[in-house]
Amino acid sequence: MKKILITGAAGSIGQALVKHLMTRYELLAVDQSFEAVDDSIFQTTDTKVLDLNQASTWEGLLDEVDFVIHLAANRSPQAAFDDLIQPNYFMPYYLFEAARKANKLQRIIYASSSHAAANYPVNKQIKVSDEPRPTSYYGVSKLFMEDLANYFAYHYQIESIGIRIGSYKEENQVRPLKSNQFSKMLDYRDFNHLIDCCLTADLSQPAIVINGVSNNAITRLDLESARQLVDYQPTYDAFDPYGMSK
Repeated sequence: MKKILITGAAGSIGQALVKHLMTRYELLAVDQSFEAVDDSIFQTTDTKVLDLNQASTWEGLLDEVDFVIHLAANRSPQAAFDDLIQPNYFMPYYLFEAARKANKLQRIIYASSSHAAANYPVNKQIKVSDEPRPTSYYGVSKLFMEDLANYFAYHYQIESIGIRIGSYKEENQVRPLKSNQFSKMLDYRDFNHLIDCCLTADLSQPAIVINGVSNNAITRLDLESARQLVDYQPTYDAFDPYGMSK
């Protein structure tokens, strides 16, 4: 059974992924705290309370890991630059340095963000091939990780997939009231499916970045590259959440 390290596992995305993957993979779930989690999800999952902002924490952490799903970060689009330095710059660096020394790691899948390229007019559909236009220092930090992944892919042959996540919709979350969020919504089921695709895809390039949104009638982020590169087939439509038009 393949082993997956999930960082930031106590967050809403991490918990949904653990629940989705726990019967098919051996999981190592890591976060700074698991106090506010659904205990039933983690009963059969190996959990570790670790501070991944420290370089020493990564020593040997990836020795028996086949895949990394890296979610840990300062996730605030409003974060000041100083608050991003350790979790969004140094932590990814520690991850890739550890990956360079790992003996069986196959691939890193990491959370980028739509904020890395969303500073375009609202009527433009954004492709990953478009020139990045970050919306904040947070978006800039995600571009740093994308470039870091490229460096390690082409210099050290470490495969990676970056997902520019849109507006993530949790399992029990009602739709947002602001209609401008519909076009970039990513339903938790589609994200779980996208992770499945990223774990099994045969990549033609050692590092790729794809957009992560659902099959919304109007889609802010283009999905063609995700469909072609990892066979992503989302089904949820934020504009038609109950499938009334089908």
